[in-house]
Amino acid sequence: MKRKLAAILVLVMLLLCAASCTGPAPVTPTDASGNPVTTAAPLPQVQGPTDSLTISGGPYTDNLLAPAITIFKQQYPNVTVNYTPFDDSSVATNYAQYQQTIQTELQAGTGPDVLVFNDESPFQDLYKTMDTGAFCDLNGYIANDPGFDMSQYNQTVMNAGVYDGKRYMIPLDYYVPIWMSSQENLTNAGFDFSDLSTFDGMTGAIQKYYSDNASPEYLLFNGGDFTAPGFLSTFGVPVIDRAKKTVDVDSAAFKTIMDMEKAAYNSQTAQYNADYIDMGNGFYTTKVGVGNGDGAESILNRKNLFFMGEYSLFSTFCQEYGGVLHSETPVLFAVPNPSGGSTAQLDMMSMVPAASNNQSNAYAFIKILLSDLIQNDTTIYSLGGAPVLTSAIDNRLTAALGKFMPPKTTSMTLADGITTLVIDPMQQKTIADIEAMLSNVTFCQIDTTSMYTFFQTDMTPYFTGVSDYATCLAKLKNDLELYVSE
Repeated sequence: MKRKLAAILVLVMLLLCAASCTGPAPVTPTDASGNPVTTAAPLPQVQGPTDSLTISGGPYTDNLLAPAITIFKQQYPNVTVNYTPFDDSSVATNYAQYQQTIQTELQAGTGPDVLVFNDESPFQDLYKTMDTGAFCDLNGYIANDPGFDMSQYNQTVMNAGVYDGKRYMIPLDYYVPIWMSSQENLTNAGFDFSDLSTFDGMTGAIQKYYSDNASPEYLLFNGGDFTAPGFLSTFGVPVIDRAKKTVDVDSAAFKTIMDMEKAAYNSQTAQYNADYIDMGNGFYTTKVGVGNGDGAESILNRKNLFFMGEYSLFSTFCQEYGGVLHSETPVLFAVPNPSGGSTAQLDMMSMVPAASNNQSNAYAFIKILLSDLIQNDTTIYSLGGAPVLTSAIDNRLTAALGKFMPPKTTSMTLADGITTLVIDPMQQKTIADIEAMLSNVTFCQIDTTSMYTFFQTDMTPYFTGVSDYATCLAKLKNDLELYVSE
């Protein structure tokens, strides 16, 4: 009996010792509804603060970085800031050098502590660059910062910066493809606008319009990306699952986009080549003497079916919408993705190189870029889209509307000889509708420009009627699978 009691006491002591060594039993985390949440990988270690910070700007970022640097210096007076702005005087010329410099420095483990760039990323494939371990996982800094509340930001957009469970990139603003026209314009063109709020309705209307009109008088829109990858991005149809490194081109939504591109390909390409000059590196300029115009002008002149108007702090959008509103009935909608929501396209974004010795300062600087001081500042035109800070959307839109209340006028040449366009203010319901479009984001990912070549070489024979869909698709799928596996 004593031996059994002694054995029991020893066992109890061992269990108590094991419990004291291993700590409390693990608790499965749950969300607000009580559903279990997958436990994340261990958080990365973080660095302590240092006395230096080096920042490199990309195209059109100085207007954003300069005020943020001023705030940073006020908050961290003992930190020396070294800032290299991008020369915007000749973007097309300087961009190639900028790309080369950033890529070389990153590979060498030198260069800036913070990278800030717009969708003209210095990396052809940001995901592949992430795979190299070149960037810092910022999850550790966020987790150790009780003053930062991620719930204040658009979650779908912010999560676009997470890859393989690591938060390598922090978005700063985003675009939602919001298209505008007028009932009168679309009726005159013979375009069916009865169901533009669904993916099938919108894509079907575009395909039918171009299938029924061999030589249509209207462009779909001016200056936009009407290539197959551009449509896939705009309509939120994924092609590659980067985390799983798999290719998905067999979906019905993908086939829908390819068929829509085939219907519009010849007429859009011909008109676009007639109206625009390719400046290289993705930059275009309008040819002299082309009178399509943009915005309200292109709608009222019956040149474009739609105007994409989410740019320039909403000011351009408010102006063009008001111009149509004065004399016609506007049609306004966010391009729907297959899930029924809006698709976000990233604009400005920020990253911290893994080799940086000043990661703590870099994180502090990114927090300033995400602060209400920057996100609400309507003078920062570099943040041309919707701010990721959700509360700032209403502030920016209200400020933009203030420029056109009461009604204003602007100089504009119209087909009927009218040179002054009256701009009416938006109604409150329209403002609420726009805010809902910007908030109802269900899909967002980083665009990869390097994929464009595959579509051009593999799918163009289908678009032009030279080859069948199955043959072209098989070639595209094979090329993309090889690309992803590299």
